[in-house]
Amino acid sequence: MTTYAKFNEDGDCLTVIGAKEPEPGFVRVPDGSTPDGLWKNAKGIIKTRTDYQFDDAVRVGHVWTALQVPHSRAYVNGEPVKFPYTFAEAGQVIVEVKGLYRLMKFVQVNGYVADRLAAYPSIQEQLDTLFHGGYDEWKATIQEVKDQFPKDQ
Repeated sequence: MTTYAKFNEDGDCLTVIGAKEPEPGFVRVPDGSTPDGLWKNAKGIIKTRTDYQFDDAVRVGHVWTALQVPHSRAYVNGEPVKFPYTFAEAGQVIVEVKGLYRLMKFVQVNGYVADRLAAYPSIQEQLDTLFHGGYDEWKATIQEVKDQFPKDQ
């Protein structure tokens, strides 16, 4: 039994079968291959796919400078990415990389509110600061966070 695969025009492997003879449109691939692990370039050369790494969260204004991987395309919310790409709005987006490298994941784009919430001391720490250091020390601690993550970023 020999292993064969069928690819679409983008080089994505659609299916892998074991057969004595290839069906029309199928090409020989290494035994043990799986559809998600193969990609075929425009010259017909079959390669093993690689996972692309991307952060789970970025800030509003984050610039994705380039894909920096060969034979792959990038999409945000299904739209092709033209580099450099700036994440302009807070919220959740789908980042996809298709081709030799692959990725599909939800990415959280954080604005100043999320950054401030993560940076503020806990309520217990704030109450302790109020009790031991007073209002002015508490206000200075909060102001440091506000200065670090201003609204106009």
